[in-house]
Amino acid sequence: MQRCAACGLHRYFPRPRCSKCQSALFDWALCAGTGSVYSFTICYPPVLPAFAAKVPYNVVVVELDEGPFIVSNLVDCENGEITVGMPVEVCFVEIDEALAVPQFRPLARLA
Repeated sequence: MQRCAACGLHRYFPRPRCSKCQSALFDWALCAGTGSVYSFTICYPPVLPAFAAKVPYNVVVVELDEGPFIVSNLVDCENGEITVGMPVEVCFVEIDEALAVPQFRPLARLA
């Protein structure tokens, strides 16, 4: 994730200047890949029959532990089980051999 080299603010999506201090200096930082559901919705759009198996689907706003928000989907979880504040971790879903997108799944809890 992009991080301001002047003030340390993590930012997503990458931008040319920091929104906090306006510095153009940045570096790239590894992130924990964890956060919590800040908000979500379940979408029930009318779709063509070929896409009917993917409806309804969820859209979540995840607040990463480093601070930024990211819009994605929650996988490995029934739509009815999603709650605000739910701890999640990133997983990457491969679209094809050149593209993988970040999605999230419930954080595995230790028993």
